[in-house]
Amino acid sequence: MKSTVDGHCNSKAHIKNKQTYESKEQFKKQIMLAAAQTACESRKEVIEDLIKAFLFANIPLEKVD
Repeated sequence: MKSTVDGHCNSKAHIKNKQTYESKEQFKKQIMLAAAQTACESRKEVIEDLIKAFLFANIPLEKVD
């Protein structure tokens, strides 16, 4: 049984499929990181716009909750 599993793990097809899977997973991680960075930048922009609006309207920031 062990030799069958070892044979499969060392086969060209398994190695190729494993590399394909790992490259897809790496790509997914890169996409998720980019999305997280974009979300963070958008959040900062919204906060800055909100602060500018309050300052323009002479609303003290202490009133914001």
